Amino acid sequence: MREIAKIAQLTSRNEAHPETAALLASMRRAVDDLVNEPLADKPGPHHEDGYIVTKSDERGNNRDYTLRRLKRDRPDLAEMVIGGNLSANAAAIEAKFRRRDTPLDTLRRAWGKATEAR
Repeated sequence: MREIAKIAQLTSRNEAHPETAALLASMRRAVDDLVNEPLADKPGPHHEDGYIVTKSDERGNNRDYTLRRLKRDRPDLAEMVIGGNLSANAAAIEAKFRRRDTPLDTLRRAWGKATEAR
């Protein structure tokens, strides 16, 4: 974000025109406000330790996210999910958003959960 503030402070030869200078000054103030605003006050994803943090419903494998993505990328499958003819997971697999687990995947997951007692 700080790099954006530095870029916004660059001057242009067009600032010789009063109208352009006023517009650029307004833009610089807006950029400064955004850069210096605390993260808690900003909507949407934030950077935390170099990673973008998003709300869980903006990604992942929950039904709502899957249905939004299907509506965007595969409306035909989204209609089947809405109509109750197909599950959101099955539609995501058919749309190639997800893959079906192989028996080896299932075994590895079970092996990782296994203890000597079971």
